[in-house]
Amino acid sequence: MSDIDYGRATRRLYWLTVGVAFIASLIGFAGWGRPVGLGLALGGAISLANLWLWDSLGKKLAGRTVKGSAFLGILMGARLLILFAGGYVIVKYLEVDLLAGVAGLLASALAALIEIVLELTVPRRLSL
Repeated sequence: MSDIDYGRATRRLYWLTVGVAFIASLIGFAGWGRPVGLGLALGGAISLANLWLWDSLGKKLAGRTVKGSAFLGILMGARLLILFAGGYVIVKYLEVDLLAGVAGLLASALAALIEIVLELTVPRRLSL
């Protein structure tokens, strides 16, 4: 059995996160209306941005060059403050469902679980 191709798995993780957030927001719009659908979509977008931050940090720690390294450091340090301030503005002024927004934040976690299942079950020769 060969090692995992981490580059391919990371690319697939980005696509899975987008897919999970998109499908969840469509279901939210169809089932519960605009506040839930928008909350899931915005939470998924924030989840995708957080995934990008962690991916960039991992690349930087591995010694690879990353565009905007200083900006990355500022964002990593301030990401919780940005998350709470952005969440407050979104919930207060856009009237988005808070619980749906929090559920949307879990999009990259669900995508990671799907990626694990894919790596364990799909034969390597299919290379999804």
